[in-house]
Formats: sequence, C-alpha cells, structure tokens
Amino acid sequence: MKSKRGGSVSTFSAAAINVVKLALAGRFCFVYATAMEWKRDGYTVTDEKTRLDLDAVSEWLRSTYWAAHRRREVIEQSIRHSLCFGLFHAGKQIGFARAVTDYATFAWVCDVIVAPEHRGYGLGKWMVECVIAHPDLQTTTLVLRTRDAHTLYERFGFERTEYLRRGGLKFGPEASTPQQ
Repeated sequence: MKSKRGGSVSTFSAAAINVVKLALAGRFCFVYATAMEWKRDGYTVTDEKTRLDLDAVSEWLRSTYWAAHRRREVIEQSIRHSLCFGLFHAGKQIGFARAVTDYATFAWVCDVIVAPEHRGYGLGKWMVECVIAHPDLQTTTLVLRTRDAHTLYERFGFERTEYLRRGGLKFGPEASTPQQ
C-alpha cells in the first residue's frame, strides 16, 4: 500500500497491517506479525521497539525543555507502555516519537524529536505523518502538547484547545524543579 503526501511516498507492507486476535480470558490480546515500516529517500520509520537506541533517545529527550529532568528509568518505562516510532538512516537511529494510547479511543502524541544534525530536512514532519497514519491510531482522538510548534501540528489537523492538567512537570519559567 502506498500513500502519497506532500510529494513524498510512504510505503508499508499490507502484511504489517494484519493483526492476529487471540482470545485470552474473554479479552483480546493483539499480536503483530510484523512491525509497521515506512521508507523515504534512504530513511526508515518503524514501530519496532527492539530497534530503538535507548541511549540516543535518552540523550535527545534530556536535551529538551519538556523532558530535561526525566530519568532514564522513566524514559524506558514510558517506551514500554507506548506505541513508539524510531527514525533511522543508514542503520542508525536519528529520531523518535511515541503515542500513549488505549488503542481504541485516545492517543497522546509526544516526545517527537530528531537528532540535531538531521533537523531542517522535514524528517520530523514525515515522522508525524507516519504516527498519524499508523493503523492502531485510526480510531483514536489524537492530542499533543507543545510550547513552540503549534503551526507545525496545525498542518496535520491539530487544533488549539483548552485542557485541564493535574500534576506532572511544568514547562517554562514555572519549571524550577522536577515534580516526578
């Protein structure tokens, strides 16, 4: 199956969309035969967690305003409990994104980051396209939070809205100490 967006072609295998449903104690467990993968101009985005470079992801996230105080153990736990995306070039991971989701009604897109030396080539935008295109997120309401990239995400149909929050880290001047 091919999807053409903004002049670039994203390819993913039809077999990757097939999901095996196993009945376990009256509940469904989803098991994927293969990971989703998109390719473009020598770059690959995949949801295969085993390919993620946790050292690189931790380093990038700790350099951001939103995850500067996040401990590596917390990053690892967040990856275990999220639908994650790695961006690769020449076998090396150069980007990361994740969606915290119940796989049915809601997904929070977060931690979208590209290695500094690969920024400015539209790779972050392409990675967001891949996240939005993922079959597991098609029935969900997608949300995200950003301090400085509103117009970027508005291109993908995200709208500014008011929300309520309890706890967690604060961003900006009020973020003097981590609250984890």
